[in-house]
Amino acid sequence: MKNMRTGLVKNRKGEMVERRQWLKDIRAEKGLTVREAAQTLGMSWTHLSDIENGRRRPSLELAVKIGHFFGFEAEKFIAN
Repeated sequence: MKNMRTGLVKNRKGEMVERRQWLKDIRAEKGLTVREAAQTLGMSWTHLSDIENGRRRPSLELAVKIGHFFGFEAEKFIAN
């Protein structure tokens, strides 16, 4: 499997972090495990884990769903 290009994004503290770390941090701020977040999103925990670790890219539909759940714009999540 090809690794997704992670890029850098600003976290809520204004720090530049890798996109995949940023997503993990947002999930942790909500106090959710990968399994809990994935269940709420209606996806497998392995799929969410793969997205968080840069092994997969979400579809546009899934990016919008994840963004809505975690409170950010999908464009920030999927932008290169």
